[in-house]
Amino acid sequence: MLPITLYIHIPFCLNKCFYCSFFSLNYNKYDYFFYKRYIFSLINDLKNDLYILKNDNRLIKSIYIGGGTPTLLNIDLFELLFENLFLNFKFIHNLEITLETNILNLNKNYFLKLRDMGVNRISIGVQSFDNNILKIINRNYFFKDIINFLKLISNIFDNYNIDLIYGLPNQNINHIINDLKYIKILEIPHISWYELCVDNINSFILKNFKLPKNKILDDMFFLIKNNLLLNNYINYSISCFSLSKSYFCIHNINYWKFGDYIGIGCSSHGKITMIRKFLIYRLIKNNNILEYLNNKFIINKKILFKSDIIKEYFMNIFRLNLPFKIYYFSIYTGLSINLILDKINFLVEEGYLFKKKRYYYITNKGLIFNNDLIENFFN
Repeated sequence: MLPITLYIHIPFCLNKCFYCSFFSLNYNKYDYFFYKRYIFSLINDLKNDLYILKNDNRLIKSIYIGGGTPTLLNIDLFELLFENLFLNFKFIHNLEITLETNILNLNKNYFLKLRDMGVNRISIGVQSFDNNILKIINRNYFFKDIINFLKLISNIFDNYNIDLIYGLPNQNINHIINDLKYIKILEIPHISWYELCVDNINSFILKNFKLPKNKILDDMFFLIKNNLLLNNYINYSISCFSLSKSYFCIHNINYWKFGDYIGIGCSSHGKITMIRKFLIYRLIKNNNILEYLNNKFIINKKILFKSDIIKEYFMNIFRLNLPFKIYYFSIYTGLSINLILDKINFLVEEGYLFKKKRYYYITNKGLIFNNDLIENFFN
């Protein structure tokens, strides 16, 4: 049976980061009662999606609460959320619950209560350890704040992640070397290190700051990868590094294996498979907050065509740097492996993949030219 996970979008934040493509709203525009109403809308949204899945007995295997900045909400609103979730819905016993947070919430009791509610993984948007880079990208914290926050979190949670970005304005190799130095000292369990998406950059940044050239970006990528591997990190996806398998992000692995996920919250997305008919649906939720609060949740629901399914499957599976069996393609898509076997064999011949026994592995060439690898399934 296909695994299914739950993403909850809390879109409120204090200010919009220029590199962020996620839907967000200004936290200061609303009051406590507005946020409380939003929590009840989340529960109704989930009930609505699960009605589509009626007679489907799958248990939700992970929860990821992202934003925005979810930890801007009062702690009693999380109590309300989790109380309703566990009262109304079915989850596996060892449930992974990840919560995104910002650096400046140093309230120890807040995080202790979250842990008592079941949160067992924290994701922290650090982006860089360098004060000058943090200032350029308009972060409202500094190096010392990062260190203080990581000290707080590491005393409460064993499993936590930091997000970092390479390719930031005015960033150079020395900044990356510096970030790697602090990672080694701090022994961060899990790191997600992404390349800056240039499409999200505004004209002010492009006009006033220098972005690293492609050659420098390649050097940064290999420096990060090789250094973390030397320091015993497992590079289990293109952008993710973990000190042990126990810190792998279950929620993200489900995305990359083309598992199902329910997305609730303003502007969230979901992928749901109707098991009996093997129809795969994409659900897009309303990005009008007032309409969303009035129970107008789904604004787009479409069935994926065969070509879209093949494309999306390999866009996801090739983000994982783990061996895979080809027959899982049929299990997760309901399609015959004969549709893609010639392309897989071609990629082996061209050196993007190699086969060992029943497993396929991505080669270094496949990792470096990952877009070329994926584009083979776009036709």
